[in-house]
Amino acid sequence: MKRAGFTVVELLASLAMVAVISAVLLPSVSAGRASAKLAAAKEKIHDRYLAYAIYTLNWGEPGYYGEPATMGMPPVLADPRNQPLGALDSWESPCGNSLDPIQEGGYVRYVGYLTEKQDPNAHGQLLEDLVARQQNFVAINDFNCSAPGTVLISNIQPKRGLGATLEGRLLDHTSTQRFYDQQGWWNTALDKGENK
Repeated sequence: MKRAGFTVVELLASLAMVAVISAVLLPSVSAGRASAKLAAAKEKIHDRYLAYAIYTLNWGEPGYYGEPATMGMPPVLADPRNQPLGALDSWESPCGNSLDPIQEGGYVRYVGYLTEKQDPNAHGQLLEDLVARQQNFVAINDFNCSAPGTVLISNIQPKRGLGATLEGRLLDHTSTQRFYDQQGWWNTALDKGENK
């Protein structure tokens, strides 16, 4: 007499094989998701940069260092209800929930570039050098692509920051440095010539 169906041993063996295959493939799928989120975050930063560039082409003048308006940049306001036409504010990061308890998503902040020879307290020299290095200003930031559970003010945990300079370079920088020191954070990336 011929029996129909599977025995318990055959079913358990099949389940064990499925579990092993899933365990092998799961890290690849997770890495693929993280990579897709990172690519989306970079694309969003690039889109913000293009919006900045179009604004600058239409409204940018007179082009000297100082407030955003004097550098031909859109004003930066946190409250979208009070935004004038052309202002840039924060946006939701594709990498997930904000790691910063104060700032949600990515945001626009103009961060000047300092060279090693500069003394931040020598205001005149700083302004003079920043005029020459205006294209290296990091204007668009997203620090939400760090690993889950990352504490942004920690000096131990590596943090990942995405940014765009005013000349359109996309920066992807990982460091244990506190990201609240924006000049120190981005100057390290710019000094290394990092751009992705």
